[in-house]
Amino acid sequence: MGLDGPDQVSHMISYSVRWAVPFIYAAMMASSIKILFPSNFSRWWLKNRKYIGLVFGVGMAWQALFIFILSNYYRDYYYSEVFYFRDELEGSVGYLFLIAMIATSFKRVASLISLGQWKLIQKSGLYFLWAYAFSVYWWNLFYYPFEEGGTSPRFIDYVFYWLGFAACLVRIMAWGKVRYKSVNKNQTISPRFLGYFLIFLGLLMSGTGHLWLEMINNVTFYYSWSQEASLWLPFWPLEPFFSLILIGLGTVIISSGNSSIFERKMKLQSSSS
Repeated sequence: MGLDGPDQVSHMISYSVRWAVPFIYAAMMASSIKILFPSNFSRWWLKNRKYIGLVFGVGMAWQALFIFILSNYYRDYYYSEVFYFRDELEGSVGYLFLIAMIATSFKRVASLISLGQWKLIQKSGLYFLWAYAFSVYWWNLFYYPFEEGGTSPRFIDYVFYWLGFAACLVRIMAWGKVRYKSVNKNQTISPRFLGYFLIFLGLLMSGTGHLWLEMINNVTFYYSWSQEASLWLPFWPLEPFFSLILIGLGTVIISSGNSSIFERKMKLQSSSS
């Protein structure tokens, strides 16, 4: 297929993303899979996460090329059919993170910054790029099909949504596993029940976004500042992530144990002395 029209170029933008997205999901899961399922394969996966991320970067470079072609050679089509300010903002921030992540994946560049700065760039960029891809497919499943004139989701939308959901879910599980090992296990039944309830609710919400989206938006957009923020603040008000936030909160509660913040502080002080 030639690139002799804006529709063809737009198709190539989507096509390049489809090839890139699985690799950001794979990079997202690498460290968590090693914690949850330690094996030679999971260790290999984590060891090669850098190269998995670079493959994602190549795919996104192709997307950037096609966006450049569309926005420069088919400007009317781009600004009437494609351009949306918040999407543009999210995409631009994502590319800035991607450039920084790729640059600091090389030792010569990484040596110019501290370890803390390196971790901040890599982890923040990883979460942002995952969130950008994941949220696209969430909207494709739970919003656009239910708008007037909307079309049914494609099979690839389901695949990439649930893969993105799983990528974050395993990170929550791995974090909870590590956290649970270091706390008092004698937790009363009430907090544990609340934690499991939140996890169950999050899992239920993960596949029913079209049923609760309007209700949530009525609450989150009650104040005018929130409505205005949704025009420029990336991902606000976080609808695609509500289910994962609930699962994360449930995991925090379950893995907290019975010790209070004061008791934990005393334990840390005694262990460091």
